[in-house]
Amino acid sequence: MTEPRLSLFFDQWVSARFAPDIRRYSEILLERVAPIFDDVEAEQERHAQAVMKSSRWGPDDYDMAVEAAYEHGIDQAIGFMQMRSVFLATGVSGLFHLFEKQLYSHLNHELSDWLLKPIADWKDARSLIEAMGNREDDGDPVELRQNFNHPDLRELQLVANAVKHGLGPSYDALLAMKAAVVAPERLTDDWTTGPYSALAVPISVDVKDVERYRDAVLRFWATKGTYWTARSKFK
Repeated sequence: MTEPRLSLFFDQWVSARFAPDIRRYSEILLERVAPIFDDVEAEQERHAQAVMKSSRWGPDDYDMAVEAAYEHGIDQAIGFMQMRSVFLATGVSGLFHLFEKQLYSHLNHELSDWLLKPIADWKDARSLIEAMGNREDDGDPVELRQNFNHPDLRELQLVANAVKHGLGPSYDALLAMKAAVVAPERLTDDWTTGPYSALAVPISVDVKDVERYRDAVLRFWATKGTYWTARSKFK
């Protein structure tokens, strides 16, 4: 007698259901939000010129005006870079939570006959996927778990947690894996800490990171096959 199974099915229809929203969200972040902060020098110059043109300067105040314009321009540039980091970090956090919502939806649909209550916790979702070590066709039985555990997807989840919760296990894990978003040289260059930063932790996300994270999520939704595990593994 065949032991009862829990199965998860993935094909092009599953991909067609979830991948477009991931692409759309990423496109907005990459093509609409990120470019706002591209020209730091122009922002610095604009602010410096505004100070120079202020009516408060007298004929003998030129040197003072130049110094004030320079300082205000630098402050504006730093704030500009810090705001860029905030927007991109919170943006990729949103990307993860979109994927998380999609994953719960798919798992709850596939396992609706077995679940007593909907899956709404990342640990439960991870436990189920990690248990799916068998595949009904001739494909690689570890494809699902490999795509789920891809380093870029794992990094995305940790970034989202760190942005939401601040310093703690997720941020420590990013440091341990030497993630680019917490590299000391990047944090110094991108000026991500300071009075303009709304982030509780020093994280610097750039466009290439957004692209990596997008591709990792799309790679997961490109998974094909039916994966299963024995029901007896879950009480």
